[in-house]
Amino acid sequence: MKTGSAGRTLLSQMQEQLVTSKLRGQNRAVFLRMRDEIAETVAAGYTVKSIWEFLRSTRGLEMAYETFRVHCKAAGIHRVPKASRFAAPASPAIPPPPITPKRFTYASVPNEKALYGDQD
Repeated sequence: MKTGSAGRTLLSQMQEQLVTSKLRGQNRAVFLRMRDEIAETVAAGYTVKSIWEFLRSTRGLEMAYETFRVHCKAAGIHRVPKASRFAAPASPAIPPPPITPKRFTYASVPNEKALYGDQD
């Protein structure tokens, strides 16, 4: 069996790394511990990304944004979009009268009074 750096096998190096590395699921545990605070902050109107950035810079959160977003989605935490600016307004109680389009009528003889005004 070939040995790697300093005479250790790949298996022993991998086992050592597993022991010294973070435990699997630690990010999930950190998220679950802060889930209620995160949900409250999202409900207050903050975006998931801004919360993730804040937690990374102040509380030392060590998960990628995509992982954080997946945890939020799995926990049912998502930002409720504001009412669209383009949404139809509420219908009034009395409907407005129908709009009748103005029709163009062609007069073969021009109305000189309307065109030139009174020239007296």
